[in-house]
Amino acid sequence: MKVSTMITQAGFAESSAAKASTACNKQINTSLKRWLSVSFLLMMIFGSQLSFGQLLSQDFGFSGALTANGWTAHSSGGTNPISTTTGLSYTGAQGSGSGNAALLNNAGGEDVNIGITNQTGNGTSVYFSCMVNITDAAATKTGDYFMHIGSSASAFAARVFVRITASGVNFGINNANTASYGTTNFVKNTTYLLIVKYTINTGGTDNASLWVVSSGVPATEVAAGTAESTTISTGQDNINMFALRQGSGTTSVQTVVDGIRV
Repeated sequence: MKVSTMITQAGFAESSAAKASTACNKQINTSLKRWLSVSFLLMMIFGSQLSFGQLLSQDFGFSGALTANGWTAHSSGGTNPISTTTGLSYTGAQGSGSGNAALLNNAGGEDVNIGITNQTGNGTSVYFSCMVNITDAAATKTGDYFMHIGSSASAFAARVFVRITASGVNFGINNANTASYGTTNFVKNTTYLLIVKYTINTGGTDNASLWVVSSGVPATEVAAGTAESTTISTGQDNINMFALRQGSGTTSVQTVVDGIRV
């Protein structure tokens, strides 16, 4: 979803009678800024039933191939096609227990995307979230990215990675093809809420952050705490699609994705 920002205008000379009104206006503006800063909750990322600003809601209320249900293959179309599996549940998350989920296999193959309203402009932030469960049986996997946003079949941003080590499951993010993994060791066969924030910088590198939440739904970005992984790297100045990816058959991790919100 796109989160707009507000610029407080000031600088005119004020009479003493107007200063009280100006102070009141500043207080109102401050409150509005604080309200905007907690839009994680208010604009659908964290389970609110409001629809303002939402670009995509996908609970996989169908069975079968995603390409037969509104998604488009942009790589290896028809090879190990991405299809539905049993849906995920996570207390408080939107889409929990509703419909099916998408199964991203560990054998490589088809990658798919679905369009969203184009988001652009310096400083524009795009948030997306989903439930994720790692179901791969392998003891270790070097990892690959399995979802991202972007502007075309080859112009990506906010790539979300997963790997399996001897210590557990790690998630990471990068705008480029090399992951910046977090240090927390998560576990397989457990559903987590993943939240991503991507901010467009038309004059340089772009910031992307990933939160991995194991329980509860944070009410604000501050309440979500320190991001599991953050990157400042070259992304895209236009965001008009959300994509799921299966990657390499030797490195990718079998993953179930559900309850996508952008």
